[in-house]
Amino acid sequence: MIRGLYISTAGIDVQQARLNTLTQNLANLNTSGYKKQTVVLQNFANLLLVNEKVAIGGVPKQNRLTVGHSCLGPLVSQIYTDFNPAAAKETNKSTDLMLATEGFFTVQTPTGEQYTRNGAFQVNGEGYLVTATGDRVLGENGPLQVGSEDFVVTRDAKIMVKNQEIDVLQIVSFTNPHLLSPGENSCFYQPPRGAGLQKVDNPQVSQGFLEQANVELTNEMAKLIEVLRIYEANQRLVQVQDDLLAKAVNQIGSIK
Repeated sequence: MIRGLYISTAGIDVQQARLNTLTQNLANLNTSGYKKQTVVLQNFANLLLVNEKVAIGGVPKQNRLTVGHSCLGPLVSQIYTDFNPAAAKETNKSTDLMLATEGFFTVQTPTGEQYTRNGAFQVNGEGYLVTATGDRVLGENGPLQVGSEDFVVTRDAKIMVKNQEIDVLQIVSFTNPHLLSPGENSCFYQPPRGAGLQKVDNPQVSQGFLEQANVELTNEMAKLIEVLRIYEANQRLVQVQDDLLAKAVNQIGSIK
């Protein structure tokens, strides 16, 4: 008999993870600064297949013949975030900002500082520049209080109100951005061990522009169809396995 080979649900779990990321990417197709996510796969450890000669009484003999190896299928290694830049969209709104280089805007949230490429900001009732969820955008001296939408952001991230510089946007980058964990509203936060936070010395900010999501609709839809077809194939395999077990119990097991 050959030991080591058995049916695993790992492939189904992988497709569920792919489905989750694809639906999230599609849901954020029109979210400014959104960075698409991709499932990275790896193989389970290979199983050694051995042909064991069973003696009377069911006890395996000592001589074992190696047949080969078998892989139980893939598993999810990580959820990879693609930080490649996306196309620019002109809005002509003073509160819309876009980074033409690498880096992130810094925002103040109830759980600490977070980082985003989504520059669709607004001015709240207290005159602070905030995100769509109300988190304050940070400058080098703290939260940016611009007063109204009548402010100017220079190319090098200086905030000008009535021709006077009040602060500079806090633009940061990371030596290991793929260690960042995704939050809400296209924000990211550092893990406890950090991700190599550093200041961007020469930021390139465009006022009146937004960075679009780096999600391509046709690619995501093609991948979604692929996942659905794999689900259908897995479903058929489960049905075949169920039929084989039913025959083993009802037909082979009844032979005397």
